[in-house]
Amino acid sequence: MARPTRTIPLLLFSSLVVRAQPVDVLAAPAFSCFTRLEGAPRVSLATIDVEGPGFTRAWRLTTRELAPNAWDLRLRCFATRPARQGDLGVATFWLRSTRDTNAATQFVVEQGAPPYSKSLNAAVSTGREWRRFQIPFRWDATYDGSTSGPASYNLSFWVNVQLQELEIGGFELLNHGPDVDPASLGLEGYPYPGAGPDAAWRAAAAERIEKIRKAPVEITVRNSAGQPVPGANLRVRMKRHAFGFATAIDCGTLLGTGADSQRYRDELLRNFNKVAIENDLKWPFFETWAAGRFEAASTWLRENGFNDVHAHVMVWPGARNLPADVQTMLRANPVDKDALRLRVNGHIERIGRLTSGRVTEWDVINEPYDNKDLMAALGDAEMAEWFKRARRIDPSFRLFLNDYGNVEGGGFNMAHMNATLRALRIIQENGGPVDGVGLQGHFSGQPTDLERVWELFELFARDVETIQITEFDVSNVDPDVRARYTRDFLTLAFSHPKMNGFTLWGFWAGRHWRPEAAMFARDWTPTPALEAWRDLIYREWWTDVEGATGEDGVLRFRGFFGQYEAESGATKRTLTVEPGKENRLELVLEP
Repeated sequence: MARPTRTIPLLLFSSLVVRAQPVDVLAAPAFSCFTRLEGAPRVSLATIDVEGPGFTRAWRLTTRELAPNAWDLRLRCFATRPARQGDLGVATFWLRSTRDTNAATQFVVEQGAPPYSKSLNAAVSTGREWRRFQIPFRWDATYDGSTSGPASYNLSFWVNVQLQELEIGGFELLNHGPDVDPASLGLEGYPYPGAGPDAAWRAAAAERIEKIRKAPVEITVRNSAGQPVPGANLRVRMKRHAFGFATAIDCGTLLGTGADSQRYRDELLRNFNKVAIENDLKWPFFETWAAGRFEAASTWLRENGFNDVHAHVMVWPGARNLPADVQTMLRANPVDKDALRLRVNGHIERIGRLTSGRVTEWDVINEPYDNKDLMAALGDAEMAEWFKRARRIDPSFRLFLNDYGNVEGGGFNMAHMNATLRALRIIQENGGPVDGVGLQGHFSGQPTDLERVWELFELFARDVETIQITEFDVSNVDPDVRARYTRDFLTLAFSHPKMNGFTLWGFWAGRHWRPEAAMFARDWTPTPALEAWRDLIYREWWTDVEGATGEDGVLRFRGFFGQYEAESGATKRTLTVEPGKENRLELVLEP
């Protein structure tokens, strides 16, 4: 007689699965590996005895003088084991300052040869007490464990941040392989500082949004005799935000005839109320083939309600971003300054006049931190002349200085921040009419601590009328983390009183410089980041009121700034809710 079989639930088997142990990435002990100090005597290194939480030795790094580049002062390790593209690494270390001011460092996992791609570039900061950091990342390529060349990678702590003295201990870097979800590891501060539901910044941001982005609204319903109508049913629906929720667009895709172009237009209309011109107004493209395409695109935008258009860029002053003949002029020895100035000013005149009435904002200068060739030839004060000329062409243009590296990378790229602020100061001191600073937001890997982001908003808003996030995307993190950071960063930005726009640097992977960061995949599948974007803008920050008027015939509520339609019975009226105005509307019912 056959023995009956026994069915074992699959759940029992799942409990027997054993996760592979992570591998120590260091091929030598940490204090034997991190021995190469670059940048002395600006920076010094000492190995010291400490009473740390679980360790007794630490590195003490003292930055005495800043260097030109962020990577000039660093402590490095080259003895690393092989890693595969997509493997999950977790770097753990403790940090403290020896002084009353915060200390900051960037921990970098970097390819050993050009282009020196970085699997991780995480900036962290803390005060006098030891603080543990646990930073997950995925290797961007497969490396063989060699000590040099394109198949190698190395580790480093960059300290070219500020004059400081910091201590680092308890270092460990583990490779968990490709199949581990970092969310399952219980990492401290995961996925980024400030992500917790009870983070202090959330309540403060919500309070600011309620105060600065909304206003009281009164809708009075009257009968044909002019008498208030109590108890009248009324629906007041928001139609469009006043705040600019924008994306960069490609004019060619916008004007295309295929199915992707049609979907591109449909999703643009559904998800945004403002656009930035990504490439068509860049000087070399504009002069050779893009001017006509821009004009056609701007007509479509105007016809479809996009009345707020951000133009990018009048002067990108690095030689590599200039027309060939201007590059030739810059290589001359000596440079004919009068001819060069005439060429630059002529371009500003032409592009300014062609876009007058078609755009509302201009990045007059882009990325002066590492694009300096025109200023080297004509002097830094020339930047102010470009702003003055743009203002004379069309006084209605809002004019911006735009740069990257100010809020990204942990928010401690002091060299970049100081250079942006210096450029702003030079322009203003020479009479340049700067309306705002554009803060790019290209985040890759570990996102910036949200408390630090707020400090940076305050810093750059101090001396200008407005600030904007001009080029936002998040890459090299898990899709859910990308969505969470998009939601949180957008919330913090919307809560700042001087922030008047937020621009994604593209929204579809089929036309995006970092496809994985797009709101839509190549096949138009929505990503979690899109859902986060829509949930905030069209639900949490969207006003849709339905109710009855009171005894005085008035319905009262607080609404977000923007355009509305009010409806009672067959009567409809439009209303614009604006700051500093008495936002009142009367509906006279049709007899």
